[in-house]
Amino acid sequence: MAQTAANVFNALPPVSGPIFWGPLGTVGPTNETTAPPVAAKSLGYIGEDGVTLTEGRDTTKIKAFGGDTVLVVQTDHTVTLQFTVLEFLNEEVAKVVNGDTNVVVTPATSTLGTRIATVKNAKKLPHKVWLIDVIDDAKKLRLWVPDGQVTTVGDAQLVHTNVLSRQLTVECFADSLGNKLYEYANNGITTGA
Repeated sequence: MAQTAANVFNALPPVSGPIFWGPLGTVGPTNETTAPPVAAKSLGYIGEDGVTLTEGRDTTKIKAFGGDTVLVVQTDHTVTLQFTVLEFLNEEVAKVVNGDTNVVVTPATSTLGTRIATVKNAKKLPHKVWLIDVIDDAKKLRLWVPDGQVTTVGDAQLVHTNVLSRQLTVECFADSLGNKLYEYANNGITTGA
């Protein structure tokens, strides 16, 4: 098979933002071209490192007497997404970091801007649906997670040399079909009219 530069993908965020989340049970897309579900909300800007998709497979080698490997058993399978949210004052980001029930938003008035009050506690962060969209000119890539939960929230550093951001890790859980993540890609090359 020949090498084809057109198959190389340079992930860039679309104008609408690259990451959306929504209520668990939201019907997901089955392709990369439809609009994100209405219930899914954008997390706005994310850090320049983009999104890291990690798939892990832990295995154990079963050995026979004499030392030969006779079977490799898979003992674990994980899929995670990691990214940094930059929009600290985005209501959806506050909910992702703290949990929906730990955030109260008061709309702006003529004297005050929108206010976000949060509490930190030991409540588990909720399971949600997640959608990641990236583009490269006409090429598109979409990741759909039907059940994902933020399991790690990175440190917040309040300094004058950077923005207030949080690195998040989302653990992807299997849906009713046993799938943790769906990936839809489009090379953007059409056949013409």
